[in-house]
Amino acid sequence: MQQGLAQVERDSVDAVMLPPSDTVKKPTDEEAIVKAINDGKNPVSVTHEYHPDAKFTIVSDVGRAHSKIFTSELVLNGKTYLGTGASKKSANVSAAARAMFELYGVIHCTNNEDVSEPADLEFLVPQPLADKIGEMVHQKFAQLTESGNAPNLKRKVLAGIVKTVQKGEEVVEMDVISLGTGTKCITGESISNAGQALNDCHGEVIARRGLCHYLYEQLDLAVKGKVKVSCFSKKKSGQYALKEGVAFHLYISTSPCGDGRIFSPKEKEVDEPGDRHPQRKTRGLLRTKIENGEGTLPVRVGGVVQTWDGVLQGERLLTMSCSDKISKWNVVGLQGALLSHFIEPIYLTSVVLGSLYNFHHLTRALYRRLGVLDLPDPYHHNYHLVNGISLPEPRATGKSPPCSLNWLWGKDALECVNASSGKLENGEVSRLCKNGFFRKFLPLWKKLRRNVAEPATYHEAKQSAENYRRAFSVLKNEYEAKELGKWVEKPIEQDDF
Repeated sequence: MQQGLAQVERDSVDAVMLPPSDTVKKPTDEEAIVKAINDGKNPVSVTHEYHPDAKFTIVSDVGRAHSKIFTSELVLNGKTYLGTGASKKSANVSAAARAMFELYGVIHCTNNEDVSEPADLEFLVPQPLADKIGEMVHQKFAQLTESGNAPNLKRKVLAGIVKTVQKGEEVVEMDVISLGTGTKCITGESISNAGQALNDCHGEVIARRGLCHYLYEQLDLAVKGKVKVSCFSKKKSGQYALKEGVAFHLYISTSPCGDGRIFSPKEKEVDEPGDRHPQRKTRGLLRTKIENGEGTLPVRVGGVVQTWDGVLQGERLLTMSCSDKISKWNVVGLQGALLSHFIEPIYLTSVVLGSLYNFHHLTRALYRRLGVLDLPDPYHHNYHLVNGISLPEPRATGKSPPCSLNWLWGKDALECVNASSGKLENGEVSRLCKNGFFRKFLPLWKKLRRNVAEPATYHEAKQSAENYRRAFSVLKNEYEAKELGKWVEKPIEQDDF
């Protein structure tokens, strides 16, 4: 557990909030202010009530109408506080909340009112850091879409990976590494046996693939001896590992589909005494996404075996839900099977949601529904931090766009993928496809495994990652043992390239 993330230096990372300063004069009615914020009163109203000279000004807005980000400037007692939001009102609330935190150490947030157990509190992302992660992802997406006017730049779900670098107790660096949008999966008729189509275009899955692209590039730098500019360092074992203090955080604008979302919109109670349906049998079940649609269905009793000819003849192509996939990443890591040949598993440090956040449902879906897992070294069952942002996003309505957007570290522009075909609109392959990753993998194999014959196919490369496969098998067996379903896998022919 990275407890040091609870203390984030403002001087090191701009706009991340600090505890109150003794140099700031506090009003005599400080206790009333703290009580008002803790009671959920709007921080803008509190600011005007106790600081009548406070002035809010919208100083900038970036992005298109559907993704515009406003920045509000609050001048209070001669000091400036900045806040951002999807509307002028929410930007003002953000600025006021930031001022209230810095002046009085009180956080305007009702995300975790139902979290009272000391053991649970240890799993919360510090609110200022959670808000900063969400803010950075939204600002980056707004910047990338600001000048565009094409309809395919719309989005319903936005996800991003943020990297932090921590030295001691201070976070000294924060960067957005990848972005992804989308809520759809490929159709069976478009499945590729050459690794040239993206099977799953859900935002969080795309963001994770963007992280893998980043890891390939960072590993290549380390192998070439450019260790100072890489996030990797070499260990005595010969494997590469993240440098000390490097961490990755996943932001999703809404709860991940599947077990993490299906109960959150409808039930405010938690899985404690008083919950309306604490023993509901559908809780924790593995679920699959709808082909070229939205929503999920529980895995069929006894499981499903997908065949190549069956899918091509019209059977629905099944893809595991995002909740299930994140639970997998918490066991086998984010890096995937191919990179596991060269690097130690990389796990999420936190997951932050922009809306539909429920601590109990989310943690159950992402790691708590599994028991104790006996995993091969160097794998372990990761229990990351969670939280929602202070000002939840408005719920996205309307039809989801048919395209998925992605952005990668070091790239200038977004890439637009047709989610039903898994390729670009002109038929070209995405920079995130399996084939592209395999082409990055082979040169690394030649450099790092010189005395071992290189895998002839993508499938062979995956199969030869023995500890990765064992860890994945432990995960699948645990789900079956708990009668939560059988993991549905794609036909093996799709990896035979």
